[in-house]
Amino acid sequence: WVSYRHFKRWDFSRNQKFALASQTVSLLKGLQKPARAIVFFAAGGREIFGDVEQLLKEYEYAAGRERFVVEYVNPYTNITRAQELAEKYKFGPQESIVILDYDGRHKFVNAMDMAEFDQSGAMFGNPPTVRSFKGEQAITSALLEIVEEKPKKIYIVTGHGESELQGGEINIFREYLTRQNAKLETVNLNNVDKVPEDASELIILGPRSDFSEREIALLSEYWNNKGPLLVLLSAQHRTPRLNQWLSTQGVTPRGDRVLRTARMLGLGANGQIEQQTGILASPVANILPGASEVVRDVAGIDLQLLGPTQSLNIDRAKTQTEKIRFTELLQSGEG
Repeated sequence: WVSYRHFKRWDFSRNQKFALASQTVSLLKGLQKPARAIVFFAAGGREIFGDVEQLLKEYEYAAGRERFVVEYVNPYTNITRAQELAEKYKFGPQESIVILDYDGRHKFVNAMDMAEFDQSGAMFGNPPTVRSFKGEQAITSALLEIVEEKPKKIYIVTGHGESELQGGEINIFREYLTRQNAKLETVNLNNVDKVPEDASELIILGPRSDFSEREIALLSEYWNNKGPLLVLLSAQHRTPRLNQWLSTQGVTPRGDRVLRTARMLGLGANGQIEQQTGILASPVANILPGASEVVRDVAGIDLQLLGPTQSLNIDRAKTQTEKIRFTELLQSGEG
């Protein structure tokens, strides 16, 4: 009786293959109108059809069948329906795609974009094998795009010797934002009268030189208008004006170094190799459990911070005087 009245599912698979990300669940539960996914696999991609089917079952469960409907169309047995879809959505009869349709807008997700395939056996006549399945990333990204229509714009502040916006880590970040239906732009606050109106968020990414008083004024205006701001400071470079402004908001960079001790091999007094206790400049941070929705999916994991890291002082009085809420995400481990 309890099971019938209170249906619940858990994913006990070793790699949580069928557990949807929190962002996907939030998107599905927030759908204001019904969404439809049409699975049309004609040629290619049959290796992942089972994974796609299981994944979309999780989408149905998370959203509710009335808000997320899945239709499977076999182009060889349901020829009439296949022709109707091809005429409506303008795609070829030999394609393997998932069609996402929401409020009159649609987007295709190709089978080849939902997995990484190993083609090494092709020269021997062997079919490709699936190296990794990334269907949730592709489907959620496409669904987010048609639900929100216009992509959000996130601006990175430039003009202070920040790291190049091209390269491995930035490209990974840019790709992640694209999947969230967001676009990464740059802005030099010395060349504008205010932070762009279409900015969904502003990022300060490791400035090597300080901000001018005019730039600080623009930051204050943006912040006072409830603009989201992410500040990533470099522990190796001094930015006194920016640090002072952060202090007025209740967060003061201490200008120190977070270190940790470790056992390592070294030469002893007698010239023999022995274990010694040394100081490492790369601290280990603990992601605090239950700290925030931001880190919920990785709570409790230890993370090594590469390179010099400084600590922050939090002015707790701001919670009373200015109604600012502080949430600690990371805490250093061994000091």
